[in-house]
Amino acid sequence: MKMFVQTTNMKYFVNLLFPMKYLLTIVMLFNFAFAKAQNFWQSVSQTPTENLENRNFTPDNYLTYNLDIDGLKQSVTGSPMRFTSSHSNVVVSMPNADGDFNDFEIFENQIMENSLSAKYPSIKTYLGLNVNDAADVIRFSITSHGFHNIEFVTGAPTVYIDPFTIDHNTYIVYDRSSIPEVKEDFECLMDELSVIGTDLNISNVVPKSTNDSSLRTYRVAISCNAEYGNLFAGNGTDVQKRANIQARQVITMNRVNGVYERDLAINMIFVANNDSLLYFGDTSLDPYTNDFNNRTQDLIDGDLASQGFPGIGNANYDIGHNFNTSGGGNAGCIGCVCVTGQKGSGMTGRANPTGDPFDIDYVAHEMGHQFGGYHSMASSNCRSGSGQTEVEPGSGSTIMAYAGICNPNIQNNSDDYFHYVNIRDITANIKSGPSSSCAVVTNIPFTAPVVDAGLDYIIPYSTAFVLTGSASNLGTETVVYNWEQNDPENPGSNNGPDPTRVQGPMYRSLPSVTVPERYFPALSDVVQGNLAPSYEVTPSVARNMEFAFTARKYNNNVGQNDSDLMNITVDGIAGPFTVTSQNSNVSYNTGEAFVVNWDVAGTDQSPINTMSVDILMSTDGGLTFNDIIEVATPNDGTQTVIMPVVSPTSQARIMVKANSNVYYAVNSSNFTVTSDEFSLSTTELEQNVCLPANASYDFTYRTFNGFNTPTTLSLTGEPVGSTVVITPSTVTNNNTPVNITISGLNSSMVGNYNLSFDGTAGSTMRSVGLTLNVLESSLQNTTLIEPVDMAIDVALFPTLEWNASTGAQEYDVEVSSDSSFNIIVEATTTAASTYTLTTGLDEDTIYYWRVRNKNVCGDGPFSASRSFRTANIVCFNESSTVVPITISSGPPSSFDTIITVTDNVVINDIVLNIDLSHTWMSDVDIYLTSPSGTQITIIEDRCNNRNDLLATFTDDGAALQCTFAAPTVSGTILAEDTFSSFNGENALGDWVLTVADDTDQDGGSLNGWSVDICGTQTLSTIDNVFDDISLYPNPSKESVFLQLDNIAFAEAEYDIYDMAGRFITSQEIVAARTQIDLSHWSSGMYLIKVTIDHQTIVKQIIKE
Repeated sequence: MKMFVQTTNMKYFVNLLFPMKYLLTIVMLFNFAFAKAQNFWQSVSQTPTENLENRNFTPDNYLTYNLDIDGLKQSVTGSPMRFTSSHSNVVVSMPNADGDFNDFEIFENQIMENSLSAKYPSIKTYLGLNVNDAADVIRFSITSHGFHNIEFVTGAPTVYIDPFTIDHNTYIVYDRSSIPEVKEDFECLMDELSVIGTDLNISNVVPKSTNDSSLRTYRVAISCNAEYGNLFAGNGTDVQKRANIQARQVITMNRVNGVYERDLAINMIFVANNDSLLYFGDTSLDPYTNDFNNRTQDLIDGDLASQGFPGIGNANYDIGHNFNTSGGGNAGCIGCVCVTGQKGSGMTGRANPTGDPFDIDYVAHEMGHQFGGYHSMASSNCRSGSGQTEVEPGSGSTIMAYAGICNPNIQNNSDDYFHYVNIRDITANIKSGPSSSCAVVTNIPFTAPVVDAGLDYIIPYSTAFVLTGSASNLGTETVVYNWEQNDPENPGSNNGPDPTRVQGPMYRSLPSVTVPERYFPALSDVVQGNLAPSYEVTPSVARNMEFAFTARKYNNNVGQNDSDLMNITVDGIAGPFTVTSQNSNVSYNTGEAFVVNWDVAGTDQSPINTMSVDILMSTDGGLTFNDIIEVATPNDGTQTVIMPVVSPTSQARIMVKANSNVYYAVNSSNFTVTSDEFSLSTTELEQNVCLPANASYDFTYRTFNGFNTPTTLSLTGEPVGSTVVITPSTVTNNNTPVNITISGLNSSMVGNYNLSFDGTAGSTMRSVGLTLNVLESSLQNTTLIEPVDMAIDVALFPTLEWNASTGAQEYDVEVSSDSSFNIIVEATTTAASTYTLTTGLDEDTIYYWRVRNKNVCGDGPFSASRSFRTANIVCFNESSTVVPITISSGPPSSFDTIITVTDNVVINDIVLNIDLSHTWMSDVDIYLTSPSGTQITIIEDRCNNRNDLLATFTDDGAALQCTFAAPTVSGTILAEDTFSSFNGENALGDWVLTVADDTDQDGGSLNGWSVDICGTQTLSTIDNVFDDISLYPNPSKESVFLQLDNIAFAEAEYDIYDMAGRFITSQEIVAARTQIDLSHWSSGMYLIKVTIDHQTIVKQIIKE
């Protein structure tokens, strides 16, 4: 059969090739497809000023509309129930905060059990799906309190619609970003040590996500005290008053459910007899005094029935809560939903318990505890999480943090989503913990994304970075992403993060976005030169940071998500990585060659090892960097590049980004790009030519603004005697290819040449600088310089030096513990002719080293190897003899205390030991200054009001943790700065410990301090007596004599090694002349180390 369907503006023919019983379904689908959106809103030209609702705040920006609520009620009556149909024939227009309207398919979304819903038919809740984006969802209620709507907009702030006037005719529309900073005292009184048994396993190691395609429904019982009830009961019969109170609770829970469904796939539905738990009227007659937790539990369970307060019974609900006006919240337990005797102990109170601050900041927060979530804020003023959840700096900003109620405050209200750590812990609890036993689990017809946070990276200090994740299994749903720091260590500070913080969170959580990347800090701040904006602070010291990458996708407002973790290690030596060119408003033409410079800052060395970088350009002042100039150019600090063909701009910026890493830098100023007449563009400004090959450069000639004057091309600077051919030599048309070939190159022309490729059109000239490197295809040996062969007392991190070779571009360096180079201790490739080892060598050990030069044509031979022996490391302790020293409790003060070191030692390592008594440790700052004047900070502004310090500070220590028990600072820990700053200095002289108390009242005592110093001894002038040591006869077959002339000593000995470093023999020296027997030795060369009063010299013995 055929069916003819006509709408107001189009016709369709549908062939029905299946039974007639499906006709109704087809008709319904057409009704859905062509339902016309109904609009019941009318913009208000003049905002009312009288008869206004009692609101907690007025948004900074809002719109007002009159609503035909009766028309809306009539329109949505009969909407299909949620989950029973994929489409609805009821389509309604809703305003957004920008003044636009979106159309939504409407479904009834019942959040009361059937009998309660039937009892109060005037309480209705609905869900709407944007007809153009099903991830854009509204949830609204129509009750005796009017119309209340919340819209979850993908990648944008949540939008609210609330009554503005008490007659419920005029409504206010605003988004979350317009909520003003209205601070109200509120305290979550939850004792976070109250974990249910041992079943609630909190771990920050394995990500746990909302990813099992399940919606979990829990029965919620919410009581109220009479103070809350009286706010909303209104007039009328007791039944009507109870209905009004129930309606207000529904408004709150409709919004709370919206968040819980999206992040956790949790839905809560009011139990059938919830209205029996609502109190109003005489406040002295309700079951509550000041103990809401236990009384709520007892009330709901029915344990107060004998007192005239009937409950509903333990078996008839899964989670219980109380709404009141107390100004505080207390879940009574953590992870206790479903747990008998505890599941009903939650409560939330606020003087005006309405609106988003109450619904999200408070109710969603306290219920988050009940489902297994811990506090996520890190500030020492309110830190109270599990020890593995305090991952948000300051007050935090997500639901389980303390936004607005704990200094330092990131913002005054929570953002309406859960942090990764809370999703992790709550999901673990409802899947397999105590709260997994009572939910009704419904399969949902879509699956979670699968994410990959990517590799771990090492980056330089004081350098911005960008993290990019990936996600698969995306389906057709809209997906949004979050990058959040996951470092719960105690920062030991009341303040926001600062660049020198070595543990705890540095970066705040931000709402989801539609791209899987995040710049740390925000790119807009980096462009302005600010690497430490509030709560997005770039570390300037060595530390580790862990990050969680989460992808969320939604269907019918139900969310599924997945998370993955990765690590960033900040190196305390390399950095900052910066762009040093284009730091003023210079101007370039498209196609013009220009130089980009950057400070490599050690990033090309271990442990970062960035060998190449990418260069990108922005034309919009740094908002985006869409023009790629160079990919994988060497990380050598400079690169000549060609300006790409872009529209003229005065807002150009340059970004240099590590090619295989995540860090980057941006130049500090906008510059200008113009398009004039013509350009000569190429992708390769430098050529390496291996003899006897030719050089070849390819260009594109481009014209602009209709320019058509013939241009003559020429090249200067080529090797004398070579032949240059330019094809074509004259050009006119836009996009003409041009080739330069340089032939006839030979060995006499080896070297580097700076060429100029010029185009001349009348009085207009453009030039492009080129580089030609003519290279030999075979290279000669490299000559080693330092250390000299068989050098002694060489540092454990020695610097190697060799002669730069003609034609060499790089050098391979090898250091081995054997002369055959079978055991390589360290190897590297460098363009320089010196290299400092990054691997610490063993003391008093023989090593071998060699170098070979190389270029793009091939590798040269290795040099002849050399050997050296490393120095002996001596360690000693020096302690203060002038302690204890009193720290005054009066006005701020400071003092210096000195330890004098008499050993002539070049420092290799230092450890500082301090014993200090002081109340309110954050008053105390301690610094250590070396005899050379180098000062480092040991501790500064740490541990707030806690007491005492007894610790060993070392670069090998753990991050500082402030404990509640005294001493608050203890163990072997890191200082604020690194002791390696002293390496290479001489320890001889006065070491100064400065102790400053920067606040009055509290005082104490420096009880003791000492330094442990390790290093190599430096020979003084008296050591020239080693010149009087002789060995004879040498060479010898039988024996040699060791002669010490005119040398006085307290103790002396010799040690003998073969040339492979193997120990042969040793003996104490007791006389000026000592005979050494060689008769049993194999022929060859040996080394004798003579030690006199801790100072050494090495000589050779040759056995014939």
